[in-house]
Amino acid sequence: VAMETNGTHELPANLDWVTFSPKDAFTEAENVLTECDELKLVFDGKVDPMAYESVQADHYFLQPCDFGDEVRNVQVTQAVFDYCLKHPKWSISVQLHKILKVR
Repeated sequence: VAMETNGTHELPANLDWVTFSPKDAFTEAENVLTECDELKLVFDGKVDPMAYESVQADHYFLQPCDFGDEVRNVQVTQAVFDYCLKHPKWSISVQLHKILKVR
């Protein structure tokens, strides 16, 4: 059983895979998770991935935020590339539903 969560609630014990995609940088939500299988962080250029280094995960992913503005999207995507090159613990990922225009 796999689950993706924003990490604001405790999880049931019967999960095989947990994807933690925190939204605290965009909302007033408070994270309660400290470990997961993968951490997926939407990167908007302001969020500091180092703030999530204490989360124990097997995989760490940065996803460029989609601003709906092509120029800004290019800038934040470049920032994701630059960050991942300097911090190899993090890998680049994409929000596939945004590319496919699935809502």
